[in-house]
Amino acid sequence: MFTIVVDAAGVGEQIPANGFHGTIGRDRLLEGTDSRLRARLNALDEEDLERYLVACPVLWSPEHMRDDTNEAFAYVGRFDRLRVAEREVRYTFKPYEGLAAIPVQRLHEMDDFFHFGEWGWHRTKIVVMEDDVFDALGPDVIASRVVAVPGHDFPELFKIEPKRHEKLVCVMMPYTLVRLEPVYAKIDRELARIGIDCERADTDLSARRIIDKVATLIYNADAVVCDFTGTNPNVFYEAGLAHAWSKRTIFIAERGTVLPFDTRDEATILYDNTNLGLKELWYRILDRLRAQTDLLPPA
Repeated sequence: MFTIVVDAAGVGEQIPANGFHGTIGRDRLLEGTDSRLRARLNALDEEDLERYLVACPVLWSPEHMRDDTNEAFAYVGRFDRLRVAEREVRYTFKPYEGLAAIPVQRLHEMDDFFHFGEWGWHRTKIVVMEDDVFDALGPDVIASRVVAVPGHDFPELFKIEPKRHEKLVCVMMPYTLVRLEPVYAKIDRELARIGIDCERADTDLSARRIIDKVATLIYNADAVVCDFTGTNPNVFYEAGLAHAWSKRTIFIAERGTVLPFDTRDEATILYDNTNLGLKELWYRILDRLRAQTDLLPPA
């Protein structure tokens, strides 16, 4: 599912990275939503409705007429905050990092899907759709961003796919070391319990180049965990990408791993691959996430 917001305030092609605030009349909430879905949502109390809307991706658009010659832009992102009050809905919208602005004219051209008609994009409202926004609009509208390594005259190296998670931690480890499966499983399970998605490149079964999968995960992640067990060169390369993109990194390694000299100063967490050892590892990772990211409130 995703939410469409049509609001009066246009912000141009360069939306502020920290998003912006908006207000829409309470009577426009769920206008144009399928009647059955609208009935289900209207049955929720305000707090549950707020939680539901905050969990959905958002397609935000300024008001715009089909024949308007002034170019306007829409964005895919999320509600950072949303409050449903008696007379109005107040929100803070933040675009997903790395996605290009969408010319609103492209949305006018998709009326077979939206069914907004001539005036639909020129009326403030909040609509909930049952479709996946990335599948519905497709890569021609939600453009993947190609990112180059920072520097002078570097070639375009990676095809970065759109971010699909509000909170994401990616784990880089040598996937051929079967004994590390419990390590990933522990991190994945504990992150899920606190509402954070966890991925590694081999969980993506698409046909994309493996390096594009890896680069997409790192570029879109809020934090990157690198397991240096086995001193796999691929993991060190991935750690370098994470540093180049100024990502929050957490280095871990099974106790007894001999680390190269240039990673010894990075406060690598050493762990024992036992039930107790993995429990202690998780608590130390949790401490780093609290200290280094905004994913969790302070302890």
